[in-house]
Amino acid sequence: MVKRYRVESTLSDRGQTAIPSSIRKHLGLEGGGKIEYEIDEEGQVVIRPKLNSEGEAGADIDPALRPFLSLLEKDIQENPAQLEPLESDFLAVAIAIAGSWKNLVNFDPGSFEFTDDDAAELSDLFAEIEAEEVAQ
Repeated sequence: MVKRYRVESTLSDRGQTAIPSSIRKHLGLEGGGKIEYEIDEEGQVVIRPKLNSEGEAGADIDPALRPFLSLLEKDIQENPAQLEPLESDFLAVAIAIAGSWKNLVNFDPGSFEFTDDDAAELSDLFAEIEAEEVAQ
């Protein structure tokens, strides 16, 4: 029998939350994994990993992703001098897309919905950045 355990997380203004690491470990979830929600007969919400055909969590993870990330990690460790900070313009665009710095840090690409309003706002932001570059 599994020992009862309780942990909490906070919802963002957009209704998003991070799953605490202890819960992810218990469910065998990794980044890019899928979860499913069910409301049972008693009204309790059940969260479980969405399993692939082999009965493993992370059904939709690209099989090339893990080797690619390992290659990046190795390259960063072996060549730290080649790392360059992100340009402030790039960060401004990323923050604009995410809605805030906090949302960017906790960003979940799987839950992101890019609307026409977002596209217009992003287009305006790019125009501002371009105007600033021309003025310099």
